[in-house]
Amino acid sequence: MRAITKWFLIFSAGFLLSGCLSQKTYNPMDRFESGSIETIEGTVLPFSVNIATDATHRLEREGKLVAFLASDVVDLTESEGQYMEVSGVFEAEKMRQIFWIQSAEKTEKGTVEVETDEKKSEQFTADMYRFDYPSTWKFIKNEDGVQYFSDKNDALNRVFMSFESRNIKNESQEYPLTIAGLKAYKNMQLDEDGTERQEVLLKSVINEGQEYRFWFQSDKNEFDKKRAFSAALNSFSEGEQVTEEVQEETEIQEKTEEVKSDDAEIKNDTDEKADIDIVDTENENTEEEIKEDKIPNLDTDAPTLPENNAAAVSIPEDGSYKNLVADGSKFHTYTSSASGIDIRIPYRYWYRNFGARNGAVTEMGFSIKGDPADEGSEFTLRVEKTNNPPSKKSESAEGQYLTITVPRNNATLYKITGPASARDAMMSVAGSIPQ
Repeated sequence: MRAITKWFLIFSAGFLLSGCLSQKTYNPMDRFESGSIETIEGTVLPFSVNIATDATHRLEREGKLVAFLASDVVDLTESEGQYMEVSGVFEAEKMRQIFWIQSAEKTEKGTVEVETDEKKSEQFTADMYRFDYPSTWKFIKNEDGVQYFSDKNDALNRVFMSFESRNIKNESQEYPLTIAGLKAYKNMQLDEDGTERQEVLLKSVINEGQEYRFWFQSDKNEFDKKRAFSAALNSFSEGEQVTEEVQEETEIQEKTEEVKSDDAEIKNDTDEKADIDIVDTENENTEEEIKEDKIPNLDTDAPTLPENNAAAVSIPEDGSYKNLVADGSKFHTYTSSASGIDIRIPYRYWYRNFGARNGAVTEMGFSIKGDPADEGSEFTLRVEKTNNPPSKKSESAEGQYLTITVPRNNATLYKITGPASARDAMMSVAGSIPQ
């Protein structure tokens, strides 16, 4: 009996060891190396049929199915309801073909841009936190401290979102995600009638034992509303800086109103004087009032620009910079196993992984103004292929733009490019890359 047990243990250990030794690291980009890259287009829609499949979305054009979609490198939820041009490869999955996406680009074909109030936003502000929401929404504060949001145009005032700041209900609650720089938990449910419900918990940084709870409900095809909810989550911020910014914005608003009031008085005075002038010059020949010296001569009156208006920016000899993501400071963290990226991002910067595009293995955009997909990238981080991998981090300048190169592996490197004005943010991201 002992001999059998001993043999079984040796066999089990050998089996486990061989399994560990044969295990390979999964690289989502491998499938694009051997497959034939194709490009297709259509409207991206969620694929919610309850079957075993890797497909998460479907692509439709003119009401007909083009392909089932899946991707490990592109977040397709951001493209739901939009007409997209996607590139990738088809792979067989049982009785169906799945189109695995390498890159995706939004195209104007098949879409109609309508200027609505959805693009305008208002702010919900408390003492130590705030977030943005569309101006077409309204909220009612209940006695229990919960804020209930509904559509301004809905006569029935049906609630589709609520928000509250509360003590943590579950002490063992885990927060595996990161949203707006805070640890977060997210739970989604899809009913048979197509109603989608989301619960999102954000763990407070400034108040131990405190969390923020968002509850949101929509139809699975209400893409604009879901994008607006996502934008509200990502605009969330807390801390003393919020209070200072609110006070500053209030002062600016008050000063703006004063200026408008002064302008209105000046305009009234000007209008009265203009009326008098018209009376005085009513019978005069106004053409004679135009003098030649008031028409600028482009050869002599044009402003002179400096000859060297784009001189190269000066890089500190010691390479010093202000680290915006140092330990103890507030920052975002971004980790993607699909892209192999693990970085820290300066607080309040928006960021987006665009996947493979513009010749890069993957490209990320960063902007202080808003979503890089809408506002454009202030600076970019690209993973590029190379035959001459660098051995150390380097920084170079061309005109007013900087390029920071960071080692990655024997086949690729990181390249961060942007204006000199964003150098601290760029160097902070570069310095956070594990080496």
